[in-house]
Amino acid sequence: MKKTVKERLKRRKNYFPTMMLMIVFWLLWVSLVWWVDPTILKNLPPRESYWPFFLLFFLALFLTLSLILQNTRRGFLISFGILLFLILRLSGLGHVINGLLIGGIVIAIEVYFSLK
Repeated sequence: MKKTVKERLKRRKNYFPTMMLMIVFWLLWVSLVWWVDPTILKNLPPRESYWPFFLLFFLALFLTLSLILQNTRRGFLISFGILLFLILRLSGLGHVINGLLIGGIVIAIEVYFSLK
């Protein structure tokens, strides 16, 4: 059975909006790093959380990895793992063993959902 051109175009994914959002978030993150004083970010409530930095970084990395891997779940899991490790580094707990444990948990979750 041949599919019509209309059905194929309907099934094709449109990556342009995601690409534009990804570029916007990376530009916002770079401008935040470049022009904003870290003490301003540090003093935003909740204190010493740097949440604007981490939020922009997570969104930019999530969209980038989702496009590269062509899988939203993998992009989310890897971005969340990297973000968790960076938060642990900020707390002084980001050692190699913690990175390996986070990586193992991310892989285990991915395998679990892939087999399901």
